[in-house]
Amino acid sequence: MRKYLQISFWTFTGTRQIIDLGPTCGEWIIYNGKRPVYHIDTFDNAPSNKLINSLLSNGKETIEGVVEKINIKNGTRLSFGKGYPSILINKKEETISLDLRPLPMEFLTNIS
Repeated sequence: MRKYLQISFWTFTGTRQIIDLGPTCGEWIIYNGKRPVYHIDTFDNAPSNKLINSLLSNGKETIEGVVEKINIKNGTRLSFGKGYPSILINKKEETISLDLRPLPMEFLTNIS
């Protein structure tokens, strides 16, 4: 379990929640629908994170391309979430504990 900053806010379409990693490089939260499910950290020693780091460092892929290929190959609907809208009213910020694992290695086989 790791602590994350969850920001809830109102938009024109209703209340939305996102996980904010702050100013980071090489880290992304991957969502399945509106629910955060994976945390990619290219500086972590997990095998899938190392493979993603290698793909990105060699210029073979972008992180968006990796997620798109995973979705096509596995029939998933993973995304980076919607992010911040242009107009929002901040509702609440709280630290929550989540067990977000790295992407499964089977997602990354044969995508490069």
